[in-house]
Amino acid sequence: MAATRGARRDSQRGRVYAWENRVVAPHDPSTVPFAAAQGFVDAIWAENGLAYPPKVEPLPRQTRVLMADATRLRIRLPPVIASWCLLHEIAHAMTSTMDGRSDGHGPDFMGVYVGLLARYLLLPFDAVVASLRREGIAVNPSARPMFLDGDAPNFLPSHKRRGEGFLGVTATVAAELYTGRNHAPDASTMNHDPRLAEIAGIIAGKGRGRYGLSDVNQLQHALQAAWLAEKSGGGPALIAAGLLHDIGHMVHDLGENPAEDGVDDKHEELGQQWLEPRFGPDVTEPVRLHVAAKRFLCATEPDYFGKLSEDSVLSLSLQGGPMSSEEVAAFVAIPEHADAVRLRRFDEQAKDPDLVTPPLEHFLPYVAACLRPLPAATMSDPE
Repeated sequence: MAATRGARRDSQRGRVYAWENRVVAPHDPSTVPFAAAQGFVDAIWAENGLAYPPKVEPLPRQTRVLMADATRLRIRLPPVIASWCLLHEIAHAMTSTMDGRSDGHGPDFMGVYVGLLARYLLLPFDAVVASLRREGIAVNPSARPMFLDGDAPNFLPSHKRRGEGFLGVTATVAAELYTGRNHAPDASTMNHDPRLAEIAGIIAGKGRGRYGLSDVNQLQHALQAAWLAEKSGGGPALIAAGLLHDIGHMVHDLGENPAEDGVDDKHEELGQQWLEPRFGPDVTEPVRLHVAAKRFLCATEPDYFGKLSEDSVLSLSLQGGPMSSEEVAAFVAIPEHADAVRLRRFDEQAKDPDLVTPPLEHFLPYVAACLRPLPAATMSDPE
C-alpha cells in the first residue's frame, strides 16, 4: 500500500489498514502473481469504461513501501500480491490524477475501493460501507475516478455493474465445487498458477466483444456454454471446454464477425493451438472438433440445420457445409467425437440474452482442475 500520500489527506490510512486486515483479508486468500497483474488491471480498467490503464511495474527491493504503491500512471507490485491488495492499488490509481493529485485513503478512494471489492471479491457493498462507518472511516459510496471529466456516461460504479468477478477464486471455492470429485485442484494451483489468471484475463477482458450476429457477447456465450455443460452433468473437462471453446475468437485480430466478411477465422484451430500447451486432449479435442461437430450434425440429423442461428448458417458455408459420408465415418472414429457433439449442442444453445449464469469465478476451478502440471520453477510463490 502506498505510503507517499499527503498527511492531511491520508489521516485515515492507519484505520483503513487495520480495517482491511480484520474485515477484508479473511474473506479471500487468493493471490495474483506479478506476471498476471497487468492483465487484471487492464480488464478491470476496461470493464469500468476507463481508458489508458496504469502500467504495472515491479516494486524495487530497496523500497520503503511494505507492500505496493500506485499512482495514476503506474502500479508497483511485489512478485505475488493478495487479490484484495491489488484492488486497493487499482483504487489508488483510479483516485489519482496525472498531475500527482490523490485522495490518499480518503472517502472517494474508499468508495471506489469498496465498489471494486463488491464487484470482484463479492463482498456485500452496503454491509462493507456500514462496517467502515462504524469504524469512523469516511466513505463516499457514489465516488468515481478523479480523472473523469463531465458526466462520463461510460462509467458506472463497480458495485452497480452486472457481471462476473474473477479475482475471488479460492481454495475454499474449489473444495466446495469438487467435493467427492477426483480432479480437485490444490490451493497452490488455484492461487499461484499464472495460467489461470491469464485465462481469466482474456475471457473477462476480451470477451466483451459481440458474439457474431447474436444478442450476447463472447463472455456471456462462454459462460452459458459452460453452465449448460455443468447442468448436463458434464465433468470438469467438458465444462472447461464449454468455457474455452471459442477462445480462438479472442486471440485473433479479425474482428467480431469475420464470417460476415466471407472469412473463416478457423477459430477452432486457433483455440486448440492456444490451449494445447495448457490442457490435455480431453479439453483441446472437443474445442478443435466443435465446428466439425456442427457439420456432422447437419449431415446426420435432418432437423439440425433448422436449429442453427443466422451466424451459424453463415459460417457453415465457409466451414465446408454438411459432412460427406466419408467425413462422417472419419469423425466418429475420433475418441473425443462424442464430447465434441455435446459441446456443439451447448454452443448452439448458448446465445440467450436472458439466460442467467453463475459468474466466471464459478467455472475457474474446473479450468484449474484440467491444467497440465506446471513445473515447480515457474510457480509464483509468496515470499
